[in-house]
Amino acid sequence: MADRLAPLLDHIEQTDSLADLNTYLYSPNAELREAAKNAMIRKGDAAASPLLRAAAKKLPAAEAKILLDTATFLELPDYHEPPPEKPPVSSP
Repeated sequence: MADRLAPLLDHIEQTDSLADLNTYLYSPNAELREAAKNAMIRKGDAAASPLLRAAAKKLPAAEAKILLDTATFLELPDYHEPPPEKPPVSSP
């Protein structure tokens, strides 16, 4: 089985396509789903969040929670971003 999964795991590791990764979130194989989720985390693209949330609806509760937590994590602002500038305070 591991030999059969190796090319798929390599594809997941190499792809830049969220659409490709999304397909693997629905795989009956838990290892492929995990690899797709991890690849989305590495990409760090918040656009993956709705895909993770949709896939979570099709999975058992424990695995769904992990995908939902991952989606929330990807939606967090980049901690390197400076805070928005505040408008100057006018004096009376």
